[in-house]
Amino acid sequence: MILFQNRTIEEDYGKTNTITLLQSNAETIVRKVDTSRFAEKDVFYLCKDDSTGIFTAFTGALGESCKYIDKNGDKVTNTGSFADTIYTRIFSIEKEDNSSGKPRQVIKGGIKELIRK
Repeated sequence: MILFQNRTIEEDYGKTNTITLLQSNAETIVRKVDTSRFAEKDVFYLCKDDSTGIFTAFTGALGESCKYIDKNGDKVTNTGSFADTIYTRIFSIEKEDNSSGKPRQVIKGGIKELIRK
């Protein structure tokens, strides 16, 4: 019996699996984080307090520091010296809807692998 292993397929599966897991975790966290203070078209980032494990959403320069994460969802502070794969985690308020009498937000987010040159 001959076994064939294609490293590219295995690597692609690993990347896809990691991104899917990070995306699912991020979606769960965003549902639990208060984003009511953000306006339509605001871009925000999830930041985890390392001491408490609690996530908060921030915009601007403060949030920008939480843009890069590793495969475990932990913040990467120095992208230049980090040896493993880095991902970006970014969200935005796409639309606010008050038509039902209760304020609702449509949030768009994504996880992407950072490509280094």
